[in-house]
Amino acid sequence: MIHHELPDCLVPYKRYEAKVIEAAIEEPVDPADLSDLPAEQSTLLRWRDWFIALVEHWLSFLLSLSRRGRINLSVNGLSDRSQPVRQRIGQLVGDAGGWLARLVRPLANHHYWLHTRSACLSGRG
Repeated sequence: MIHHELPDCLVPYKRYEAKVIEAAIEEPVDPADLSDLPAEQSTLLRWRDWFIALVEHWLSFLLSLSRRGRINLSVNGLSDRSQPVRQRIGQLVGDAGGWLARLVRPLANHHYWLHTRSACLSGRG
């Protein structure tokens, strides 16, 4: 049997390193802070929309994995939706840099990562 694990520097099906996507997702103090990122403004906005659309899904799966004993995470406060999402993520995987990779890695490694295959399913090819 072959087993593959996602390295910490990647987010599945994204072309940029996790730290670049993480920087785009975090709320900048100054919008000029985003100008240092190696992606177009439209890409940065798509990443934010992608994150907002899927983060609750990811948190639910992590909670499920933890409850089933497949991963060992502190899930205190994870299901409390009254807290801001970033605070809940911080309680789960920590606030330090690399939080996005720590969030998505268990999902990808346990085959719970949703992705789109629009190019493959478009009928072209």
